[in-house]
Amino acid sequence: MADPTQKTIRFIEDDLPKLKAGEYKIHVELSAGINGKPETYPADRGFAVAGLRFKLGGGDLASVFPPDMANGEYDGVLPHAVLSVPILPWLRTSVAQQEKAPWLAVLTLQEGELAPIPGTTSPIQALTAADLIAQDKQIEIAGAAKLSPPQNGKLPTGTVSYPGIENLDYGESPADPVNVVDLPVGLFSSIAPTLDDLSILAHIRETDTYDSVDSKDIVLTRSIVLGNRVGKVGGTATALLVSLENMGAFLPGDDGTPSAQLAGATSVRLTVLASWRFFVNSGDRALAKLLENLNAGTGLTSLRLPAADDSGQVAQATRDEASGISPTDADALVANALAAGFVPLDHHLREAGRTVSWYRGPFLPVATATSHLTPPFNGADSLLRYDPLAGMFDTSYAAAWQIGQLMALRSRGYSVALYRWKAEVDKAAALAEEMALLAQKLKPIDHPDAAPALASFLARGEARLAAGPPEPAAAVIDFIGGLRLLKGLPFAYLVPDERMLPPESLRLFTVDPDWIEAVVDGAFSIGRASASQLAKDAAHVRTIAPPSWAAARAARTNDRPHLAALKAAASSVPQMSGLLIRSAAVRGWPKLQIGGYSTADDSNPPDVPKLRMEHLSADVLLCLFEGAVRMVSIHEPPEQLHSGIEYDEQGGASTTLRYVTGDTPGEQTLITAPIALRSDGLTLKAKTSATSIQTVLNAAPLNQGVDPMTACEFALEMVKGVLRVEYAFPAEGA
Repeated sequence: MADPTQKTIRFIEDDLPKLKAGEYKIHVELSAGINGKPETYPADRGFAVAGLRFKLGGGDLASVFPPDMANGEYDGVLPHAVLSVPILPWLRTSVAQQEKAPWLAVLTLQEGELAPIPGTTSPIQALTAADLIAQDKQIEIAGAAKLSPPQNGKLPTGTVSYPGIENLDYGESPADPVNVVDLPVGLFSSIAPTLDDLSILAHIRETDTYDSVDSKDIVLTRSIVLGNRVGKVGGTATALLVSLENMGAFLPGDDGTPSAQLAGATSVRLTVLASWRFFVNSGDRALAKLLENLNAGTGLTSLRLPAADDSGQVAQATRDEASGISPTDADALVANALAAGFVPLDHHLREAGRTVSWYRGPFLPVATATSHLTPPFNGADSLLRYDPLAGMFDTSYAAAWQIGQLMALRSRGYSVALYRWKAEVDKAAALAEEMALLAQKLKPIDHPDAAPALASFLARGEARLAAGPPEPAAAVIDFIGGLRLLKGLPFAYLVPDERMLPPESLRLFTVDPDWIEAVVDGAFSIGRASASQLAKDAAHVRTIAPPSWAAARAARTNDRPHLAALKAAASSVPQMSGLLIRSAAVRGWPKLQIGGYSTADDSNPPDVPKLRMEHLSADVLLCLFEGAVRMVSIHEPPEQLHSGIEYDEQGGASTTLRYVTGDTPGEQTLITAPIALRSDGLTLKAKTSATSIQTVLNAAPLNQGVDPMTACEFALEMVKGVLRVEYAFPAEGA
């Protein structure tokens, strides 16, 4: 069968803007006249194409790889920046004669190569646009009057920066803040790409978002700026997204020799648009090892505190409860409660006393039956459970109800919408009662003696009743739908003890439907202060349940069509299961993707739809499924495919090639092509390597016929394979 979960990714060479950022002038001439004596009427108009120059916009940088402060097996990995604006790398240019040469580049510094600014821990310093301009250059601003008094640049003698930048663009100012780095000429030349390299170090990717975190986008279009230097194993590398605007003449030769244009200069000042650091190790923090070692040492796969499992002793302790339990019985009962997901917590009573009570969040370590609670409830205390033999409260549902009410009160939009809807429902009910009473007491409107005015009044009432009761507002439905997916709840309510989810763990669970009903009823209880209002809410709860579950299902839009169809055909109250991951893998690979299976094998595509997939923190990932999950697959995302090189035992570098044409484009072959490096063994000769790749691709046995070798072909051949790890669980989820 065809696999409906097949990932798709498109590599595109570039996305050139119609006009690059800068100043433009339109010159128009009109020739007109009589008697063969035309006159010329010229006109000039100027306009500006705005474009960022000194800093990125808030959402322009979608992500970086490796992630900032990540610690992993990044040996041979080329850092890259993912930009949410596809045209951004080509909005300006590094050389006027080559429009495909981007103005952005990623440079990689190794630990110790550049000293930090005195008094700081970073080589990056915050200056102004005037500090990029030579001291003998007078600053001018396009479309503005000359500065008064005149102002020159502040660039130190011996330092070079961007040619022509003294003519600032429209809207810019010499005081604009700029983050800069000063690189010695030798260091800059040894790590910077050549002018020919630039055009193949930036490209566009179109990728789907299926199996990824919740998103409204089905397809993402992102520009990728690829670095040309890998990090050194055992050290911290710093990646810099820098501007190379109009600096083509300063770029080095293929072997890193400085440009003749830098003769006499001591350093090169560059604008830094983004920076991040990562630690490179040789394997102990590799994604495969991180995922394979989840739950190592504990053997637990369910969300609960570690506890001994002695069902025989528990049964005996239960029989002994009425007559008096022994210390052994007590230990067994406590262990049984812990194994069921309960934790003992301090409980501050309303009468100012204190005790210890049991609490369990919505995530159960074992499968559960259907809901037993029947809302509505008249308060949190009505959901307290007390075991007189153990002498302890179970506060689970009471706490759920209370936090639901507090969250509802916090949301003004929801509270107001809920109040108005309940008021409209009450008005409709009152009208129905009024119309029924009138029908009993008065003559029918079609009776010959009925008054015309009465007939008109009753007709209006009947029309309003025929329209049906008012529908809940979207704000109410969406808020309740979000609560059913546990959105916005404090993490301590979900995982009440850190030992339930220790570092480097994966926990599978079933969602307790009673806990969900309790938190929803708490949110629905606003204004419930009497028995009559409680009775009315019983009908309201039944009304709101179907549309709120529909809203919960519709909240995640980036699902595969076959999974969306499964959700659409599901029952009104779904069984939910899920998993939590707490790992450096989540922090280091934030775009991990997860697929859920109803069987303990992958012979069929993932068939359990996701309702929610979201990062709860930098290293904690939550995934909720509609249905029972028996196995999950975790893999790297196609949109975050990283590029890199493979080292051999002699220190040489290569890349394993992929088909470009034919029936299986993108499929990896068994053939490699050599990658050319500079003398440091870390910096790519990108254009030379591209030519080497092209030669092997076009030769037998591949015979790909690639010509020309553009940025998208180069990116395809440099990306590494996607790791996939599977976890199978027992049917009960324990």
